[in-house]
Amino acid sequence: MLPRRQGPHTAVVSLDDLHVMLDGIVPAVELHPASGLSFTADYWVALLPELGLEHVDLGVDAALIGLANRAVEIARDRLRDGDYDENALPLLLRLWLANETGATGPLLESAARLHAWAHEGMR
Repeated sequence: MLPRRQGPHTAVVSLDDLHVMLDGIVPAVELHPASGLSFTADYWVALLPELGLEHVDLGVDAALIGLANRAVEIARDRLRDGDYDENALPLLLRLWLANETGATGPLLESAARLHAWAHEGMR
């Protein structure tokens, strides 16, 4: 259930309308190799800078899965508690909706971009 903020500007929005409104919201996910020495045998840092989240794990997939789990937790908690900046609201709602439809992993994976690495010298 989507948390509601009570106030003079309260509105009810259907899930279909919410899907349409949030469809263009794409998170900026950054992937950084921890050491830069190997694509496969290295820890990777997955970042969601807009929410100040990061997860470090062995391998790209594990880093993204960990980030997805944390992002869903944070989105749910901030929406429930009303603890968010208005600029972050669309992303928090997008993450909440992706979780409700089982699409958080694919959403973050498709948005992930490699940063701060050079392929020369990597194994």
